Amino acid sequence: CETIVVIENFMTSSAKYADILLPDLMTVEQEDIIPNDYAGNMGYLIFIQPVTSAKFERKPIYWILSEVAKRLGEDVHQKFTEGRTQEQWLQHLYAKMLAKDPALPSYDELKNMGIYKRKDPNGHFVAYRDFRKDPVANPLKTPSGKIEIYSSRLADIAAKWQLEKDETISPLPVYASTFEGWDDPLREKFPLQMFGFHYKARTHSSYGNVDVLQAACRQEVWLNPLDAEKRGIKN
Repeated sequence: CETIVVIENFMTSSAKYADILLPDLMTVEQEDIIPNDYAGNMGYLIFIQPVTSAKFERKPIYWILSEVAKRLGEDVHQKFTEGRTQEQWLQHLYAKMLAKDPALPSYDELKNMGIYKRKDPNGHFVAYRDFRKDPVANPLKTPSGKIEIYSSRLADIAAKWQLEKDETISPLPVYASTFEGWDDPLREKFPLQMFGFHYKARTHSSYGNVDVLQAACRQEVWLNPLDAEKRGIKN
């Protein structure tokens, strides 16, 4: 890799590796539509509108890549943009949503409303609802059409794939010993194990700079009280 180009809003770890660092626009500086309606009984659309103008010479990532495509040739530019601006893409994609769900407000109506909410007419979300009602008429996309405890697909993968000696693919839900697991001989030298989990105050690095969330949910290590006491560690 001769050149690393990163488009970012913040000086992240990835951005520090960049040979060329281009600043993107913030979400609050450009229009967008945010949907969220899975695993709940109320779906909603938020039409994001700029609360401030773009500062300095920053451009949105779509504009940046469109300009790169233009310099690679008109055919590349046309194939990438399909002749649409960022706003026109937003309108085009929303039109596809509207075609599938005519009950939605029009693009201009949604923009004027800001937020559109609608309750699920079927009540709360139920996973595999149709399958649960009639598993014969609505089979799952498994070889048997049912929920499988033994997976023939995983068995086939396990038989064909070339795995490392510490890798295991089982067609059954079993515990598989792995590197640096609780039964690894290294446990004699390093008795503590550390696991990472999804931190509730941010999504990856997004929202990690919000001071209210930082105060409400401290980034901390949880240690078993027995292990802590043995090592003289206190909160």
